[in-house]
Amino acid sequence: MSAMGKEASTLVARSPARGRWSVLLRRVVLEANPELVAHARERRTVAQAKVRRSAMFRRLDRQQRRVPRGPLRLARTTLANAWRHRVLGLAAEAGFWQLLSLPPLLLSLLGALGYVADAIGGDALSSIRDSILRGAGDLLTESVVDDAVRPTVDEILSRGRPDVISIGFVLSLWTGSTAMATFVNTITIAYGQRDQRSAVRSRLVALGLFLAQVASGVIILPALILGPGLISRILDADQHPSVDHLLTLLFWPVVGLVALSMLTSLYHLSLPVRRPWWRALPGATLALVCWLVGSDVLRLYLEIVFSHELVYGSLGAPVAALLFFYITALAVLLGAELNAALDEQSSQRRRRRDGGPTTGDTSPPTDSPPAADSPPFPDSPPPAGNPPAAGGPAAVGGPAAVGGPASTEHPRSAGGQSAGGGSPTGDGPCPVVREADPPGPGGGVSFERCAVDDGPTTPTTPLWRGPAQ
Repeated sequence: MSAMGKEASTLVARSPARGRWSVLLRRVVLEANPELVAHARERRTVAQAKVRRSAMFRRLDRQQRRVPRGPLRLARTTLANAWRHRVLGLAAEAGFWQLLSLPPLLLSLLGALGYVADAIGGDALSSIRDSILRGAGDLLTESVVDDAVRPTVDEILSRGRPDVISIGFVLSLWTGSTAMATFVNTITIAYGQRDQRSAVRSRLVALGLFLAQVASGVIILPALILGPGLISRILDADQHPSVDHLLTLLFWPVVGLVALSMLTSLYHLSLPVRRPWWRALPGATLALVCWLVGSDVLRLYLEIVFSHELVYGSLGAPVAALLFFYITALAVLLGAELNAALDEQSSQRRRRRDGGPTTGDTSPPTDSPPAADSPPFPDSPPPAGNPPAAGGPAAVGGPAAVGGPASTEHPRSAGGQSAGGGSPTGDGPCPVVREADPPGPGGGVSFERCAVDDGPTTPTTPLWRGPAQ
């Protein structure tokens, strides 16, 4: 390339990307120097292959790198990833499906209670009936409860209804597994394992987790409610007053441990590539704390709102239930984001300890050979145009001389060898002879030939440098 072409290419690179004069200047320079078209095409291809993130995410990454390491960076990473993964919207989706799955699940459980009414006793059955009617009275009007809800509940509890059990259970399976699928997919996305499992398998995993949740709830909830009274009767609390005090102190810690174990199991079983079970404990702890704090805040908010009865009116109870499930889902997803952030930090520490690149290492890879493998070159260039000796390699692109091997070629750093007989290019620091590569599919590229002449009997060694800048 001529000196004028170099100056023009530099001017094109520094000119603004828009504007009539810059476009005209680019066109003139590219017409005068066709070899620039290949480089421009290669640059556009690389730019199109890069993954471009929005300006907001790039700003979050820059701010995150400025935060020192420690709990503050962990909290910032967790919140940034939660915003990036749309945790607020996904929590609303999961909360809606949880609320939608609750009525058919309760209806199917009521249908099953009709078959075991004699086993659980009449008093327990009456207590369940009164609780259901009281809750329905909070949601519906008195006339609807008396005309529709009360006769249906009495009929279901008096004798078993297999149709109610089957239909209600199928509906609860569909809606409940959809809510669980939201949790599973969000946890998988937080860990960066979205492509590790198919959609069908993910749905089956969500269905299995929902069935396990229902089974554990049927066993654990009655045990937590009836367990303290049963233990008091067994240990004869009337004669040992300290037993009741001890049970009161241990009740809520036991409930917390049960909730922690269930949340940790959810995080552990949702991943395609599972981590050790104990590594999900920090996220489960955060989820439990967020749920407790959020429930208290929601209770205060509902007390203020329902004291006036002007905002929601008769929709107050459904809105309260929906907000409760939303806070529950949000707490679970925030715990998953914390576990993912901790897992990423441990991976970075392990790579840093092993000497490998970390996530923040964005240095581009190089295709040039190491300096130790490069042949030595003289400081001063030999005279150009020295013909090859007898038996030496022929000129580049031509046939080999009689009795001599073919020319030694180094791989081109970018673009590959052109099909039109063009010579490959390398990275040797030996500019001697400038020649033009015939245009091929990759476009014509200007290169520089290095001829090393060590004497009349030493063959000329053609080596190749990259495109001239």
